[in-house]
Amino acid sequence: MIIHKMRVARLRWYGHVLRREGGSVAETALTLEVKVIRPRGRPETRLLDSVNSRIDSVKSDMTEVQLTAGYANGWNKWWRRCSTANLDKR
Repeated sequence: MIIHKMRVARLRWYGHVLRREGGSVAETALTLEVKVIRPRGRPETRLLDSVNSRIDSVKSDMTEVQLTAGYANGWNKWWRRCSTANLDKR
C-alpha cells in the first residue's frame, strides 16, 4: 500500500514538472547531462545517477498506466489515471 502511494505521488509530481513553463529548475534537472570521465574502479553513486534511476521508474510506471506527456496539460485526466492505477504488480 505504501509503495503504491509513493508511485502515485511520483507520477503526480512528474505531471506537475511537465506542466511547468520551459526553463524551470525541475525541468533543467530532469534533462541535465553531465559529461565527465570517471576514474577507474567501481564508480561512486552520484545524486544524478539516483535521480536518473527514479526517472526511469516513473517512465515505466507511466507506460504501465498508459500516460503520456500530453496528458500533463489536462491535469484532471492525469490525476484520475494516477489515482486509479494499479501499480502494485511489481
